[in-house]
Amino acid sequence: MSRAVFIWFVVLILLAPCAFGKICPRCGRDHLPNDPPAPKVEPLAVTRERFYAPSIEIADEADRILDRLEERYGKPKVWKPFPIYFKRYTGNGVAGYTLYSQPVVKEVVVFEPFANSVGATLDHELTHAFFFYFLNSNFDLFLNEG
Repeated sequence: MSRAVFIWFVVLILLAPCAFGKICPRCGRDHLPNDPPAPKVEPLAVTRERFYAPSIEIADEADRILDRLEERYGKPKVWKPFPIYFKRYTGNGVAGYTLYSQPVVKEVVVFEPFANSVGATLDHELTHAFFFYFLNSNFDLFLNEG
């Protein structure tokens, strides 16, 4: 195989996915033609004293989780409400996260269906938010993620 043909072949292999629209310019992921459309993030319709949630069912469960933590440890001195989002899983191995920005929790995000997250990821992420306000830091992150 001549050098020019080899170089053309390599360039074709590298650029073919982009040329055929398989690489998403926004996320860089190789989207297959049968990928389902990304669901829209539900608006945060429920406002509670401690958080905002997309549904009453989620809000009621979040209240139960936070009430259990308050019964066990006491109420945090300061609490600023934050949004709770349920988003589509991104395939990066992360089930959820709690985003902090001193002195507040910016958001809690869960990447799995609500039914699967109860007793698991939702509890875990709300516990991070609770201890962020209870300890006035994200120190618990280093204890719980190991």
